[in-house]
Amino acid sequence: MEFPEPPAQGEPEVYDGDEIVAGPASGLPVVRLFDAEGVPLRMWLAYEPQAGAITNDGVHVAVGDLDGDGVSEIVTAPADGQPFVRAWNADGTIFMHEDNPVGILVDFALNYNGGARVAVADVDFDGRGEILTVAATAPGPGIPPAIKAFEIDGTPVAGWTDFLPFGPGSDVGVVITATDRFLKH
Repeated sequence: MEFPEPPAQGEPEVYDGDEIVAGPASGLPVVRLFDAEGVPLRMWLAYEPQAGAITNDGVHVAVGDLDGDGVSEIVTAPADGQPFVRAWNADGTIFMHEDNPVGILVDFALNYNGGARVAVADVDFDGRGEILTVAATAPGPGIPPAIKAFEIDGTPVAGWTDFLPFGPGSDVGVVITATDRFLKH
């Protein structure tokens, strides 16, 4: 499958229409962007496959407007490995917030390296999407995975209470998706 060359440095990247973002459940953590007909637009490596003694395997993806400008960003987390969430522009460059790259190391449990799942929704109704995360596997014996919400600067969403979607006795991983389109703002 052929992917086009990335744009020259500084050229704006604009896609007209709907796009599809995909990442592998295992293997090299490469994000792929396609148009609505499956034509490849971009691809990039979201994480180094190996971070010290931790292997980053696969990548989970979500899409949403993180800064309220009407353009969606892509949020990623390793499917297995360090629970480090990143945000990207559609051209594969790191999404910047106030001159800082968006990157959140989620503290699920001490030494947890089981990956994370991500979603984006405007849970505090401020016109900008927040990043929702949950451990891809149970963080440890007796530690159920909680859904957490973060602003793009990495701070927890004010007023958000982490919750256990399957209760305190659950020891399974959780898959999430989110929308803020069910409610009128």
